[in-house]
Order: sequence, then C-alpha cells, then structure tokens
Amino acid sequence: MQISTSTESLKNLMGIEILLRSKNGEYTPDSLLKRLVDKQYDTFPVYFGMNKAQSGPSDLATIQGTRRSGLTWVRKNQDKEPIGKGLLNYMKGVNDLKYITDPTTGEHYYYIDGVLQMAQLCKQNDPDFVPSYKKETIDRVENIHTTLQYESCGLGVLAGYKIYVPNADRNKKIKNGQTIGEDYKEHLVDSFNQRNNRSGFIDCLWIDEDGNVVTAFEVENSTGVDSGMSRMSSLQNIVPCYIIGTQDSYVKKFNELKETSYKNSNFNFVYLDNKKISREFNTISEHSDAYDYIEVRNRLTKKFI
Repeated sequence: MQISTSTESLKNLMGIEILLRSKNGEYTPDSLLKRLVDKQYDTFPVYFGMNKAQSGPSDLATIQGTRRSGLTWVRKNQDKEPIGKGLLNYMKGVNDLKYITDPTTGEHYYYIDGVLQMAQLCKQNDPDFVPSYKKETIDRVENIHTTLQYESCGLGVLAGYKIYVPNADRNKKIKNGQTIGEDYKEHLVDSFNQRNNRSGFIDCLWIDEDGNVVTAFEVENSTGVDSGMSRMSSLQNIVPCYIIGTQDSYVKKFNELKETSYKNSNFNFVYLDNKKISREFNTISEHSDAYDYIEVRNRLTKKFI
C-alpha cells in the first residue's frame, strides 16, 4: 500500500473539513483543525506517513508543525506578504481558500470563498436550508464548552457537592442530548452565599451544604482567559479557581495574567487542560461504585493541583 506524505494527508484532511463547513456557511477555526489532526493521529498515525528512518509513524509534533506551516503560507499568500523559504505551500491546490482573523481572540478562521458565500446566501433566502453534511460530525466542536461545563458539574456531584450553573446554560445539550438541568436537577441550586452580578455568570460552582462556594470553574474555548479570571475574582471567599482551557495559546496568556494583573491577589488560579477534566469525569463515572465522595475529593485534589 502506498502511504501518503504528511502534506498530502493534511491537505485532504483539512481541505475536506474546510469545504464541508463552508458548504454549511461556516468558518473553520484553526483550533478545530489542530484538534482534527490530533484526533486523526490518535486513531491512525500512519495516515500522515512514516518518519525519515521509515521505522514508524511521523511524530505528532512534526505533523502539527507542518499543519501550521501550510496555513501560515495561506495567510501570507492572501495578504501578499513575503513568503519565507521554510513555509510549505501544500494548501495552494485548495482553490479559493481564504482566511479571516477574529479581532478579539486573534484566532484565524478558514473558508472556501465562493462556496461560503453561496451557502450564506441560501441560508438568508431559504428558511428550510439543510446543511450538506451531518451535524453530528461537528457536535463535539460546537458543544465543547457545554460538554466541559457538564463534566465539571458531574465531578462536583460525584464529590458530594451541590452545583450552581447560570440559568442560560442549564438546558444546553451536549452531543448525546443530555443537559445539566435534567441530569443534575437534584443537585442544582439557584443561588449561593455572597453571590453578586459577576459571580452569578461563572460556568460551574461547587457549593457545600452551607451554601458556600468551594470550587469554581470557567471553560475558555473562544474568548481567551481574561473574562473567566475576572468573573472568578469576584468571588467573596478564596477558593480554587480553575480555568479549563481548550487552546494551547491560552496557557501563556494565563501565566502572564497571573504575573501581572493578579500578581498581588490571593486568588488561587489554576490552569487545567480540558483533556484532564474529561479524563477524570469519564474514569470516575465509569467506576463510580468504587468511590465514595471523600475518595473522589481526595483524588481530584491530587489530580488538579
């Protein structure tokens, strides 16, 4: 069997995703493309070819570097900027490929220009417009914020706490249709001690039997870490405050804020990679009969510090 090169594989993988989303009138964020490559590599690493020694699959870091190089070429080509010798032009063959940048987050979004325009026009003119691909293929991406919020709440319940979630988020569905409001209704509270206008919008709070906040979580998927840290800093009592990040770039910004804006504060901010939340939720849920709530608390304390 002829194994494709990494550039051929990336062009096919990313090109198809961008095309499908453009057909639905949607832009494709760079963070989604990164996760798409991660997932494909976890499932079948040889998809991206072999290493130079032909002793095994290419390593993921190299593949992600190739991804970044090709997309950087796309942006520089569109902006008519000088293109360095090190950049790879394998995405050149994807006709009409364009990008825009979110001015707030700085994230790049890619699209097939003519296809996107046509789909958006159809959406405007046809109330019965149907996507040209199954919605399930992007549900995890669309709902990653809600999913992580759901998992954070689930860990709180397993740890024996009540939970608080803003009303607007309680009926949002994760991939399999579950909601926080339905699955955790016996554990949800509508308020907590010393609640204020900002703290009432924190994504997930664990509440003890006296109505006090003991842990706070903010999921950051597209807006950066600033807003989440600001909301949690409005809490009146000092508790562990977790930023659940979904993008590698957020770690640097989080550390910068801890060393500047929050350097002299007493707030206990901790950054958690989203995979850690999901892994703990799935592991403890699967073996919930083997843990009592004290054991869950002790486990999470060790895992999350």
